[in-house]
Amino acid sequence: MIRYTSYREDAWRAAIERALSTQGSPSYTKLHSRQLVGGLILVYVRSDIAENVSAVTSTSLATGLLGVMANKGAVAVRLKYLDTPLTFVNSHLAAFVPNSAERNAQFRTTTSQLLFPLSSNDGADQRDEWSSCLRPDEARPAGAGASVWDCDGLFWMGDLNYRLDATREDIDALIRRGDHQALLAFDQQQLRMAFEGFEEGALDFPPTFKFDAGTDNYDTSEKQRAPAYTDRIIYLASPLCPIAVERYDSHPAVLLSDHKPVSATLRLPVRRVDRVKRQRIAEDLVASLGADPTGLEELEPAEVELVPGPELKFQKLEHGLSATLTLDLGNCSETATAWSFVPRPDSLDAFPAWLSGDAFPQVSLSDQEQQHPRVDSSEDDKTDKQHLVDAVDLLDKLETDLGSVSHDFGGGGTCDERSDDEQPIAISSHIRKPVATLPPASASARTGTGGRDSSPATAYAAAACLVRILRTLPEPVVETRLYEAAIRSDSREAAYEVLHSLKEVHANTLLYLVAFLRILLRQQTSPDDKAYLLLRLALTFSKVLLRPPPRPPSRGGGSGEEDHLQLSEYYAPDGIDPGSVPRRAKEFVAFLLQEEEEPKAA
Repeated sequence: MIRYTSYREDAWRAAIERALSTQGSPSYTKLHSRQLVGGLILVYVRSDIAENVSAVTSTSLATGLLGVMANKGAVAVRLKYLDTPLTFVNSHLAAFVPNSAERNAQFRTTTSQLLFPLSSNDGADQRDEWSSCLRPDEARPAGAGASVWDCDGLFWMGDLNYRLDATREDIDALIRRGDHQALLAFDQQQLRMAFEGFEEGALDFPPTFKFDAGTDNYDTSEKQRAPAYTDRIIYLASPLCPIAVERYDSHPAVLLSDHKPVSATLRLPVRRVDRVKRQRIAEDLVASLGADPTGLEELEPAEVELVPGPELKFQKLEHGLSATLTLDLGNCSETATAWSFVPRPDSLDAFPAWLSGDAFPQVSLSDQEQQHPRVDSSEDDKTDKQHLVDAVDLLDKLETDLGSVSHDFGGGGTCDERSDDEQPIAISSHIRKPVATLPPASASARTGTGGRDSSPATAYAAAACLVRILRTLPEPVVETRLYEAAIRSDSREAAYEVLHSLKEVHANTLLYLVAFLRILLRQQTSPDDKAYLLLRLALTFSKVLLRPPPRPPSRGGGSGEEDHLQLSEYYAPDGIDPGSVPRRAKEFVAFLLQEEEEPKAA
């Protein structure tokens, strides 16, 4: 494939320089450029500060078909401004909704293989021992030079091609409402499965793809491809170089293609190093340690004292209640010593599942300065009562009638099946209380609701409280053992099959919540408003009703016991794209909220 022709660069350079010339002073100078087929990066610098830029170098990498074709890939430029190394990457990743895993793989290939040669216009090796590295543990490209991580600021831009994994209908509804934050719940890139740790300005503009070329209309072709935020500018910075986003916009007036371009203004501090002073400080530090400058001797470990010790004894332990023990760790030597809790030789973890510990800080100071590690006799998996204390305090501020709410579940197959002589299950008052602020569903068409406030504001306040409560539960309402079945539900019937497989208290609580949310929906008089509210409720409650199951740690050869399980943020069942999980979870809740269709008259 032809990898380079100057036609594209010449056209863009002429357009950019023409635009810059109309801005008046100061003037700009082209610093560098790099192209790979359709991928192009141009770097301009203000003429009055151009002398501050050095060590400019560039590279490119093809990641397309078979890993070698240049229809997909990256072009990048690395430079120093004063003594701050910066890296700029423009990349084009794989297209189409199901290919998020391929996009993630192309990102990892780029970071592990993109190599900047040592610059010829700067006498110093930019990878000396003082150079910053954003990810020192990541795989490095072979050869002499710098990786994308060898800098204080990494700026990644281009057609990253991550999509909104939702239906065209849902996306269009949110765009019409200007609800851009809700759209991001379906954004594959926001899952950070590849760009972990990267940051981005607020996406307070509509999706930038896919438009009918030359228009402001999203795809009207037969394919009706869903809009998406494919065009992004993200960044990763070292603590020495905090980046502030001053502006992040799209430019819908540009009609050149089926994308709308984005731009950003970012501000960051830069540094100038006094190399003579730095070398003198380094020599003084080595001398103060009494070590041979050619090779530091290993220091003896510091003498420390644990108070109380050597055994740890809690004063009082009761079943179901947590207890805390504070220890003093004293450093009896004259050397500052780093320390931490470490696992026993026969264990992967420093603590058993029922015990946790914190240390503040993790450096033991000399001269009898003490720190206070804390050991807690309860793990995160506390009882419902303990988890709900804060939420209940909030709910107690609601002045409401605690009457019962009508259990209207829209027909057969959607209510808990129980014989007439059985006692109804008691639903926690913490769940019942906000719901009880509303009149029974059957009262919505009558006057006189028993003194209860039936206004939408009260209903939404109750919903907000419910979200807070549900988020605190150690076990979600939809049990984790049924998470996969819920995610795979593709119909109302399948969703209710999951519901009826729940434990009794979980099933009744979920039915109770469904009844409440249907009351909110019935308050909407406009079909469009009702459809939009259904979308928002399903999206919001799917995040608190469903929770992925734990899995074994990704590294190490653990025993596989539950003590060593951790929650997988990006878990997806086999055969399901992780990027589709938010959409599937939303659809599961939406299926539950659907009213059962009334039988048609004969």
